[in-house]
Amino acid sequence: MAKVPPPMDLTIRKGEPPARTAIMDNLERPDPGEMQNLNFKVTADFKRDFRIYAATHNLSLVKVLYKAFEVLRAQQG
Repeated sequence: MAKVPPPMDLTIRKGEPPARTAIMDNLERPDPGEMQNLNFKVTADFKRDFRIYAATHNLSLVKVLYKAFEVLRAQQG
């Protein structure tokens, strides 16, 4: 039978827990109206078409995304 070493002491491996003062505000949520980054990758063709559509309709990229999402949500129910 194989010899299994005893488990390591977790306090040594993970270190000390953070102080109470360091974790007091870690559950705060941002204001719902606050702008946040939304990062994802798309193909070069889609990016070009998206930007051209926004420019020709005098819209910001964010407004095009919002409008597209509203339409999608309305279709999906």
